[in-house]
Amino acid sequence: MPKTLSRTLKIHHPKVGVVHEVRHGVAFVNFPGNPAESAVRARSTIPVPADAAGRDAVLIFEEGDPRRPIILGLLQTPEKLVLSADEEIALKCGKASLTLTRAGKVLIRGAYVLSRSSGVNRVKGGSVEIN
Repeated sequence: MPKTLSRTLKIHHPKVGVVHEVRHGVAFVNFPGNPAESAVRARSTIPVPADAAGRDAVLIFEEGDPRRPIILGLLQTPEKLVLSADEEIALKCGKASLTLTRAGKVLIRGAYVLSRSSGVNRVKGGSVEIN
């Protein structure tokens, strides 16, 4: 892109763009008003998962330069919400917690734990201990 274009075309407000692809942990985005002929490499304030292609992303632009997008976040779809982490995900509220670990452990703790089902409620495992 010519230098004069980046000096004259500034974007000073957030835009919603689309993640075109993620290669080796680097996201490439497209957005309305993109002066480039293809998706632009973007930095990000969040980890962008490898399967984010096609997802809407909120973008800002460093110094208003459309060649330098920064992903602030990915818009959530109502059909699916995926939370991911390299080591552990923990949900906590008061005395209750739910922890998922990289090793595949699911830890549920609370002062009162209820499991209810309108259908079959199965407990399966290599061994099952009660009390």
